[in-house]
Amino acid sequence: SSLADNPIREDGKLYAESLQTPSSAQGADEPAITGKDFTVTRHGAQNMAAQNQHAGMEPQEAEQYALMQYIVRRSVYFQAVSEGYLASDEAVQQDIDYTREASKSADNAEDYYEFIKGTGMTEDEYWASMFDTRKMLITLENYAEAKRTAFLADGHTQDDEAAWQAYCFDLTQKAIDAQEITLAAPYAWELTAENYNAVSVWPPLH
Repeated sequence: SSLADNPIREDGKLYAESLQTPSSAQGADEPAITGKDFTVTRHGAQNMAAQNQHAGMEPQEAEQYALMQYIVRRSVYFQAVSEGYLASDEAVQQDIDYTREASKSADNAEDYYEFIKGTGMTEDEYWASMFDTRKMLITLENYAEAKRTAFLADGHTQDDEAAWQAYCFDLTQKAIDAQEITLAAPYAWELTAENYNAVSVWPPLH
C-alpha cells in the first residue's frame, strides 16, 4: 500500500526525516531555537511541527507545541543534568529493551512494524536512534519524581496540587531563563501558567 494509505508508515517516514542532516537549502540548517546548551535547526522545528500536525493538530498549534517540546523539555533536562539526575546508559538500554519487546507483543504490534517500515531503518537502527531521546525522557522522569518527593517531604500534602503546580512552573521558568533562549523569526513563544506543562514534564501530585 502507498504511504498515503498508511498514516502509521507516514509517521515513521517523518521520524526518519527528523534524523537527517538538514541541507542549507531554504536555511533549513539555520537555528530556530538557540539556548546555552542546545540548538534546534529550522529543519528540526519544522519536522516536529509536521509530526504534530500529522497527529491531528492545526498548523499553528502544531508549531507552538513543537517549540514547547524543544524549549521546555530540553531546558528542564539540562537543569536536571546539572543537579545530577542524568539517567545511566544502562537504565536507558534496559528501558529500550523492555519497550522494544513490549511493542512486539502489544495489541497494536502491527502498527509498530508498519512504523518501522516507514522509517526505512532496521529495528536495531531505529532503537539506536531513540537512545538520546529516551535518555532525556528518563532523566526528566527521575528529576520530576525527585522534586515531587522533596515537595511532599517538605510538609506539603497530596492535596496541595495548586502549590505543586506553582512550584513546577517556577522550576520550569528558572530552567528556561538559565538557557537564555533566542528564537529566530518568525518563531515566537512565551511560557505561561497555562502552557508550562503542556508537554507533561511534571506529574500530578497523586
